[in-house]
Amino acid sequence: MNVSQLFLDIRTKYSFAISSLKKEQETVIDLVLRKKDVLAFFPTGFGKSMMYVLPPLLLDMVSVR
Repeated sequence: MNVSQLFLDIRTKYSFAISSLKKEQETVIDLVLRKKDVLAFFPTGFGKSMMYVLPPLLLDMVSVR
């Protein structure tokens, strides 16, 4: 699954202030999308919230109005 392409597709649908994901973010999101257990430690300001927000959006599990 190409997380970068999925992100670019969803970025046109929703407002995100970033233009691309970090490689580490892509890795975590890819694992979550493949339904793998993930434990990731990242520093403050790394963009952890994107790793929580994107998978449900990419899987159409969330409805945004």
